[in-house]
Amino acid sequence: MPKVEQEITVQAPARTVYDVWHNFENFPRFMDNIKEVRVVGDGRSHWKAKGPLGADAEWDAEMTLDEPGRAIGWRSIEGSSSVTTAGRVNFEDRGGDTLLHVVLQYDAPAGAAGNLITKIFANPEKQMEEDLQRFKETIEQGWEASGLASGASADPGYGSSLGTTTEADVQSAISESE
Repeated sequence: MPKVEQEITVQAPARTVYDVWHNFENFPRFMDNIKEVRVVGDGRSHWKAKGPLGADAEWDAEMTLDEPGRAIGWRSIEGSSSVTTAGRVNFEDRGGDTLLHVVLQYDAPAGAAGNLITKIFANPEKQMEEDLQRFKETIEQGWEASGLASGASADPGYGSSLGTTTEADVQSAISESE
């Protein structure tokens, strides 16, 4: 399963960066291939990505980790579509700046759906680098002015009830969905 890992430093406090990232409905504003994200509740969301020639891919995802100001983890929900993805983003406070570390894994199924997913995730390293650069610019230029909404968790205990998710947990979630 392909794995993409990127880091970028954002000139803003970790809690601010986390709050904006936590509102997944912001993602179409800085992620080029994401068309729509709709939060449906209970840590779940519905995603729609742009595909080639107007063919879209859709999937449902659930949060596996939510540590306010520190980390967010997710995975696609098995059976919701042919898209299998999981990942984690860490927000490391660096004295007023934030080191954003993102790990994304995805698996494209075989057949026509696999070809679509492969094209959506074409050159994932470059795509993630560009998306993170847009995110950084948006935050540093003033996320409130850009129209991005804060996504601070209404229940700050949500993530802690899940415990700490490690890289091994992400690998296990992906393996279980295969």
